Amino acid sequence: MSARLGFLLLVAIGSVACAGYDQEHQAELEAAFPPGKMTHAQVDARMNSGDRAGSPPRTVARPGTGWTDVRALECERRRARRVATAEYWMNACGSLVSMTLCRSQFYYDDDGVLACVSEWQSD
Repeated sequence: MSARLGFLLLVAIGSVACAGYDQEHQAELEAAFPPGKMTHAQVDARMNSGDRAGSPPRTVARPGTGWTDVRALECERRRARRVATAEYWMNACGSLVSMTLCRSQFYYDDDGVLACVSEWQSD
């Protein structure tokens, strides 16, 4: 019984640590790409330079029936702004020791101003 309890405790601690990392990483991402302050052109210039340079983005306009992308919907809810376009970038991230693949997602309002940013990293 104690081995099972120990395992569950380890899983719970790991989950909290991952959630803390995700929140910290999101805060760093929003500091680098501040929503409401950067234009599409500024984000594009930053993504095409330095260590973030990656593949050209895939751009998606808001469908006539509305978004099915959960993050776009969450962005609209959180920022109380309509997301007009979403841009998805693929690029390498991490260190030389632990290089991984990242998918950076940028959501823009009708004026071309960054509404939200998020990033997904592979393991």
